[in-house]
Amino acid sequence: SMSFDMSLFTTNWLLCVFINSLQWDCVLRILDILLFERDAQVLLRAATAILKLMQPQIMKSKNQEDLFTLLKSKSTLTLEKDKQISPGLLAETIYLHLGPLSNLAQRRAKHSVLLSGKHRFSSRAESPYFPNNTYCGI
Repeated sequence: SMSFDMSLFTTNWLLCVFINSLQWDCVLRILDILLFERDAQVLLRAATAILKLMQPQIMKSKNQEDLFTLLKSKSTLTLEKDKQISPGLLAETIYLHLGPLSNLAQRRAKHSVLLSGKHRFSSRAESPYFPNNTYCGI
């Protein structure tokens, strides 16, 4: 039953895109999801996922000072027992444990061509973003 102004730590998370709070592989995974989804809501979902992953530690906080120290640490955020937050766990939490994303079926259908085996490694694959193989004017 403790209240806490979340903007004290989430502002830094969101403005710096988690660079000061997470390992590089997690930051890159968030940026990858952000670019894939093209929706800034991903940043809010990532912040919510971090809070969900750290929930056991958050619940152990006895006062606001403990909570502030936990969430606004100078080093990277960790789970219990100094276990780092992995990119896979973070992505799983963002997509599976926070409820459905809007238009998920449509987004998957839109990107299924890009993720299929025959187009995956081809630099000149037909893309819905670059019709007629026009990449940056090339």
